[in-house]
Amino acid sequence: MKDDQLREQMGRAGAERIRKHTNHITMARALEQVYYETIAAHAQECTDIRIRHWPQTVPLWSNSSPVHLSGPWIQREAVPGSLYLCGNAGATLEVEIPVPATLRIVALRHAWSGILCVSGEHMPVRYYDLYIDARYGLELEYPIDVVVNGISGYKTTIKIQVHSERNPASYESVVWLRSLEIVPHPEQ
Repeated sequence: MKDDQLREQMGRAGAERIRKHTNHITMARALEQVYYETIAAHAQECTDIRIRHWPQTVPLWSNSSPVHLSGPWIQREAVPGSLYLCGNAGATLEVEIPVPATLRIVALRHAWSGILCVSGEHMPVRYYDLYIDARYGLELEYPIDVVVNGISGYKTTIKIQVHSERNPASYESVVWLRSLEIVPHPEQ
């Protein structure tokens, strides 16, 4: 290190190397790679936990597993951009869900709404009158939580039917469904 010129040249080269390879950008890239590796190593475990604990939206727009539609169901817009599955008296929807869980039915309430009948194994039949006086307008996303108990790890079928009767004040007996969500009950 007695050579001043060589020492300065090596110092500049070292400083440049530090600026290039040890800065906030390179450190962030290296840390990002650690995140990707960690996520990849635990992906299935995290997916299993998410499925057990997070709500799952059930597709309403097709007659496929886990939903079975029968009777007069059609797709309609209540307001622009808000699609609903609309059923007249006798329309039935069956959905298979894991237990224990809460089935969250999101429906439209208005002056033409009918009565929703919900039933399943080991649970009483429940009726939900979706009528609301026209003076109060529309309730676009009215949540109905149906708690479904059972032995953990098993599945049960819930039947959702548009009842043939209606509230005497209602103009129709139509039911509009916005969405179904399965909210698992985490193991205690």
